[in-house]
Amino acid sequence: MTIHIKVQSTPFDTYQDFSIESERVHNVKLQMSYSHAARLSFKLAREQHKQPVKQLDFIKFWDDAGTNPRTSSAYSESDPTFEGFVEEVNPGRTANEVEVIAYDPTHRVAQEITVMSLPWSQGQVGSGSSNNQPVPGTGAIPRIVFNSKIDNDDDYMWERAHDTEIRTILTTLFDDQYDPL
Repeated sequence: MTIHIKVQSTPFDTYQDFSIESERVHNVKLQMSYSHAARLSFKLAREQHKQPVKQLDFIKFWDDAGTNPRTSSAYSESDPTFEGFVEEVNPGRTANEVEVIAYDPTHRVAQEITVMSLPWSQGQVGSGSSNNQPVPGTGAIPRIVFNSKIDNDDDYMWERAHDTEIRTILTTLFDDQYDPL
């Protein structure tokens, strides 16, 4: 059984090996559930002022002794047990301990993208501007309403669609988030 961690500090750059032995990684804990984003936490026996892993680094974690139940093959760098963004680098209980907490990408998306009442659209490229970031649709507010059944309800005026099935609601939500993602 060998645990592996690789770190990517710059988006789309190569992954660097993260030495479990030299960084003295311990207390590794992986939490996965249907109710929340996957969470990986571990501690390093390092001085607190040194941060070998920084916030927003992207990491891959796998145990080559484990088997992926979907593919029946061993976990590897191309099929890791966990991958996600480092969200917290905290001091540990002693001066020589650092705690690292990472969440899978769904956690970051949930924090950075707001569901709006109208679809997001591509930003306008102005004269000499290279900013083409997605912007909320004109007149959008940060919430969305479907199937408001009462005519005099305050939400009725903001309703996006009426008598909509769940699959259509989910499709609409995912389509709206295409540009920000």
